Amino acid sequence: MTKISTVFASLAGLVAAVVYFLPPPAGVAPVVMHAAALMLLTVGLWATAVVPEYVASLLFFLLAVVLEIASPQVVFSCFTSDRKSTRLNSSHGYISYAVFCLK
Repeated sequence: MTKISTVFASLAGLVAAVVYFLPPPAGVAPVVMHAAALMLLTVGLWATAVVPEYVASLLFFLLAVVLEIASPQVVFSCFTSDRKSTRLNSSHGYISYAVFCLK
């Protein structure tokens, strides 16, 4: 981890905090701003690699539930076994699974 990575990760955290506390634009729910802040933080941590990728991912799930951005059922819905289909039309199983979870 370099000093520049730490600076950019800190900047991502600061920008995420500002977005989290900004009043939402007209017609936008506050939870949208909170979700945007969480995404900025997570992508900043992934991009700078100041923490291992799995830590950034776990932090995303933890904060999504703790900050009540989404219910635990929604956050962890792609980890359940009651999906109708686990594969889409792709030769890459992991990509298919990720696309399915995004739908």
